[in-house]
Formats: sequence, C-alpha cells, structure tokens
Amino acid sequence: MTAFSPPGAMNSFVSTTREFPRDESLIETLEHTYTEVAQAVNFREIGTYAYAEVVTGKSYQDPNDANIVNLSFRQIYTIPAISQGTTAIIAHGIPSTFFPTLIIGTCSTDRPDFRPLPYVGPWGTDLIAVRVDATNIYVINGAGGPNIVSGILTLEYLYT
Repeated sequence: MTAFSPPGAMNSFVSTTREFPRDESLIETLEHTYTEVAQAVNFREIGTYAYAEVVTGKSYQDPNDANIVNLSFRQIYTIPAISQGTTAIIAHGIPSTFFPTLIIGTCSTDRPDFRPLPYVGPWGTDLIAVRVDATNIYVINGAGGPNIVSGILTLEYLYT
C-alpha cells in the first residue's frame, strides 16, 4: 500500500513496506525512516487519562508565531459528593502559569442518573457549573438539582 501526500506534509500513515538501499546510504535512510515513524506515532491523541500530568498528543500553534507549537497536557480529578446548592473546591496542583484548552467531565447523582459537566437542566437552578482558576477547580452544584454522588473531571491545558 502506498500513501501519497505533498512533500513535507505530516500524516499519521506509516507505510508497511520500504525498499532499503544496499550501500552506505542505508544509515541515512534508516534515520529518515525512524523520524517518519516517530512523527506518525506522535501525531495522534494519546488516550492516557491519569491523576498525574500526561502529554495529550494534541498540539496548538502559537497565535503569534506559526513556527512555534505548544503541546497540551492532561490531568483527571475525582469529584467528591456535593449536596444541592454547594460547591466543591479541588486543588489542581498545576505548578505554573497555564491556559485551559478543555474542561469536561461526568458525574452521577442520587436521582440516580449521569450528567455531563458542565450541565444545564430545564430549570434555572438545575445546573452544575465548573470553573478553574490559578489554583483550584470549582464544581458548583445548583440548588435545584439532585445531590452529586461522585464524578470525574478532565482538565487539559497549555503552559503559557
């Protein structure tokens, strides 16, 4: 199978066959092949969700310089039980200046049901809001919804 793409384009396809030279250019070809394989493997989202910081595999171009690419990082957090009308504060422990790129999660309630985070129900106070600042994650359970039993929150971010 052969894949065609413009010269210099990065894609995540790795050819299953390759002709190797039988002379001194073998090292150069192997080095080039290794680079292609590493780029193809790294050019995808990494499916590791952990309580420790991991690289997501996502990259973001710097808005001021297209030659600079920033890697994003991910951590997950356990959401504790939260009564109606109260807020849980979770220290995220990210040690540096950062910018969130994704804040998402799910929780179970005593209804019982499962809800996405953030959540907005049909009534104004049936909501679960999520907010992040420099040190904490705030999960706000509205007064009109059920109690939250537990949950999990994913935070992805760039260092700035």
